Amino acid sequence: MRIAVIMMQRDESDLLHPWITYHSALLGPENLVIIDNGSIESAALARLDQARSEGVRVISAPTRADFKRKGPLVQNIGRALSETHDWIVPLDCDEFLGTFDKDRFVAGRDELERAFRSAARKGAVARVTHAFWNLPGQTGLYYNKIHKVAFKPQAPIKLDKGFHLFDGKSKSSLVPEGLETASRICYLHYHNRHAAELLKSARYKLEGQVPDFRRRTLIDFKGSGRHVARYFMSEPETYHRKLKPATWDAAAVFEDVGLVPPFPTRRPRSARRSFGACGIR
Repeated sequence: MRIAVIMMQRDESDLLHPWITYHSALLGPENLVIIDNGSIESAALARLDQARSEGVRVISAPTRADFKRKGPLVQNIGRALSETHDWIVPLDCDEFLGTFDKDRFVAGRDELERAFRSAARKGAVARVTHAFWNLPGQTGLYYNKIHKVAFKPQAPIKLDKGFHLFDGKSKSSLVPEGLETASRICYLHYHNRHAAELLKSARYKLEGQVPDFRRRTLIDFKGSGRHVARYFMSEPETYHRKLKPATWDAAAVFEDVGLVPPFPTRRPRSARRSFGACGIR
């Protein structure tokens, strides 16, 4: 089974190296596609050059207009892989692919292929609901549900910028009836950055969509990316207090491929260390 991951990024210097290294070990570099949305930082550019030499496909799409049409762009690239790949997984640079098994994350290729084979028997779109979210400054993560999709290359869908195909207001799927199936696919989601980095990322997502970053403007904003507007209206201490406590330590997942987890400074004392099936296999 051939599984491709497609990711758009811009200057994700802290995440780009672990993302490439992890997914190259899991799937092979030839199954990675990175869309570069105009990186200018030297560390990011150097890692992209290295990725090309390793066999990763790197595509330049440098404009804000490219960022706004991220969903269709990723879907079109996926469709072009229909003769070589069975499944397309659209990811962000803070997401790491695996499977969910009895309250733990599994990074094994065999388990991943089993999850996709099971999904393929039932539909052309696999719903991804399982994720473990990071805590900035720790290697521990906590479980929290998400709404994302993976899809067969020719699936008749209209992929949105966030890869959700989900209406948050009605809590309903936007996948055409009969195409979607539940799955055991799971992500490690390194969304929770240190406050300064979080604001940097959020600002880029909102620039061009809001006329300014005043409080009232952000409160009234209802467009794409509105979920990150709240970061500009809270203190770092408040942001950290709202995060859940870690339930297990993810360090071994990254140590197996010679990495440390993104954004770490310490390991949580209370996190469980149960890694029987958590390493790359």
